[in-house]
Amino acid sequence: MRQTPPSDPARARWKPVGDVLPIFSGLLRASWREIGIIWALTTAGIMAVTAVMEALPLPATDVMGLTASIFPVAFGVAMAAHRMLWPQSPTLAECVSVAARAFPSVLAIVAIRQVLFTFGLSLLVIPSIAVAVFLLLAPIIVMAEAPPITETFRRSVHRVWPIGWAVLALLFLTTLVGVLLLIPIAFMTIPIAPFGEDTLETFFVSGATAAFPLVFTALGVALHIYLTQPSETRH
Repeated sequence: MRQTPPSDPARARWKPVGDVLPIFSGLLRASWREIGIIWALTTAGIMAVTAVMEALPLPATDVMGLTASIFPVAFGVAMAAHRMLWPQSPTLAECVSVAARAFPSVLAIVAIRQVLFTFGLSLLVIPSIAVAVFLLLAPIIVMAEAPPITETFRRSVHRVWPIGWAVLALLFLTTLVGVLLLIPIAFMTIPIAPFGEDTLETFFVSGATAAFPLVFTALGVALHIYLTQPSETRH
């Protein structure tokens, strides 16, 4: 009689890496056009908000890493999350409509997480890594389930806790994807080169600021799908 091999807790701990990546890549393949449009709109929004804030006679808006760019970033995250969570309604107009309704909650989630992340950087970096890992799902949960903000953070920590090391590995791999996205963003600066170096720098920084949250949103959606669907349907 063949014996069943004993379970390997260490292997099970890392299993989500192999399971979530196909979902993540599938989301990007299915939604790359819409995500590209959302990225362009978010980049334009960051540039516009930055220009307006710089023109106003106001003090610096960087408080604990909370800059004016967080407004269009949060709106872009909400649009992207809706597009990937509900692919049966993929039009940009529907994404904008849902994002507008969810924007206050998503803005609060992203702002609180950014403050905690920036504060963690001053505490030997490790707390900021913990924030990135355990609060990764917060914007996705608030879009998909609409709980109160405090409950959103609790659910994110509760779901990520058993697979924290795997999520850290997924964040590292996703960061590499974000870095690769900087290459086409850099090439896109060529047509605006005649407008000057300041314009180039603003576009590149705004494009990068918009790209990374959208990539991490795709990862969060993939992880949310993996954790919430029945285990027998996971691929």
